[in-house]
Amino acid sequence: MSLSVMMRLILLTFLSLAPIIINAQKYEGEITVEELFTNLATKTYPDSIYMPKYLVVTSSNSNFSPFNYLSTNFPDLQKIDGRIVIPNSLYIARCKLPDRFTIDSLHFKKRIVFFNSKQEQDVIYFQHMIQLQNILSEEQVIFDRNEIDYLNIRKSFIKKEFYINSNRISIAHIAGNKFEGLFDYNFNVTGDVIDFEDNTLVINNSLSLRFENGYRDSIRSSTAISISNPGDPAPSIYLQNNKIVSEIDYNLTRIIGKYTDVEIRNNDFDGLLVVDASASGKLKLEENDIDYLDLSETGFSETYNRFSFRSTPELVAFDEISGYSALRKRFVLWLSEDASIDTLADNVIEHGQTAFNVFTGKNKRELSRTKEYYELMRAYYYLQNIFHTNGHIEHTNLWYVKMKDLEGQWLKYQYQETGSTSTLFRYGLNRLMKFYTEHGTNPGRAILVSIWIILAFAFVYVFFPSEWDKTSKGKLVSDFRTFIKKNDHGYFKPFVKLTAGFFISVLNALTLSLNSFVTLGFGRIPTTGAAKYICILQGFIGWFLLSLFTVSLINQILF
Repeated sequence: MSLSVMMRLILLTFLSLAPIIINAQKYEGEITVEELFTNLATKTYPDSIYMPKYLVVTSSNSNFSPFNYLSTNFPDLQKIDGRIVIPNSLYIARCKLPDRFTIDSLHFKKRIVFFNSKQEQDVIYFQHMIQLQNILSEEQVIFDRNEIDYLNIRKSFIKKEFYINSNRISIAHIAGNKFEGLFDYNFNVTGDVIDFEDNTLVINNSLSLRFENGYRDSIRSSTAISISNPGDPAPSIYLQNNKIVSEIDYNLTRIIGKYTDVEIRNNDFDGLLVVDASASGKLKLEENDIDYLDLSETGFSETYNRFSFRSTPELVAFDEISGYSALRKRFVLWLSEDASIDTLADNVIEHGQTAFNVFTGKNKRELSRTKEYYELMRAYYYLQNIFHTNGHIEHTNLWYVKMKDLEGQWLKYQYQETGSTSTLFRYGLNRLMKFYTEHGTNPGRAILVSIWIILAFAFVYVFFPSEWDKTSKGKLVSDFRTFIKKNDHGYFKPFVKLTAGFFISVLNALTLSLNSFVTLGFGRIPTTGAAKYICILQGFIGWFLLSLFTVSLINQILF
């Protein structure tokens, strides 16, 4: 073999192995979990930051509890509400963690950060686990670019933001916690399941955004939950039994990206829920209490969609936030290879007064935005179809009526802007359908309105002569005068005569009105003068309204 050929083979071999060599994690030593938590709880560090890095963290006990260990070996450590107080920030950077790594019953005065650390992921879930249980953190909790099989956050209290960004996590189970800042979960790399249940999020910070809608020009707002998955593979999301409470004016919960299943059940969303997500499997939004809901960018499942609400939310179209990344603080950990003390920079992106819009179709300013109008109409259409597919006729009708009401507002605005006669007629027909049949969803209302119309016209016909009346209107007036005049014959006979004549006159008026309304035909109209033309007008009204009633009835029968 020639030298040049051998050099080429060596070069190709090196290039093929280069990614492995470059990406291989180099560890500089080992540390036991006992040493790690002893250092964290008992020693003082520059800037109160304890940062084990490039280490293999070992544990001889898979059930190791930092709380039990510290309580036994350092009984004089301060405790608050049963938790041991930790004065330092914990930064675990580029470390290899044991199969089970638990932090329990500790009160952190500073941040908790897991950065670019890993566990060997196993085929069997729960084999490798990082668990935070019953902890309290006064600062941020951050998981950034880690490899974790099972992340379990339970019964903890995070007073500031909670970030899970660009990790490889098979299952994230986040249950029974309380958060007082942004919950930001960004799959980014991969993930199988996020199970977020029985948590309470209290938004009480002063992070301010400019929010414009049809009700108020500007209110304070913040983001409660942000969950995103920019690419493949598609994980699943389960949000259940959570309560998002806003102690400021407003908050935003947003789910973005591609998923297999999206299940949002039995939550209380105080504010706006934006579902900018698509589901290839199941999309379930059931028994939630939502103030405002945006489905304008939702990718509905082709196989399974199910929706139900504890109270009917207002459907809106959320206009993309200007500089949406400003909503998500990014804490960047800088690790200096040659520095004796690693430097830490927050690099917080300033929130500022970020403007965004929510389209409800309540006023001219909103109706001038054509793009948002069609997005909201699309959301109403899909929601109506979902309820129709699932056999919920009442909710199908509800969302169809809301969609047609929005169309009515849009047509009114278009007429005011253009003065088009055809638009005016379309708007008038929209309002008529709303009044007469609730946009074709309530045939019973059409019958009731028709009865009132027949009675109203009958009242008019009472005062006009008819060929069907044996007693003229003048004779009725004469009989009435005889009745009220005291005479030797008493009141009974005049009363009977007056009542009979009046009853026949009213009955003829009702018959004339009913006949005119249902357009059965007279041959010759049995009245003269103005009443004759009123009959013709009523006939046209009856023909038109009965056509609408027929369409409405067929629409409900064929449901």
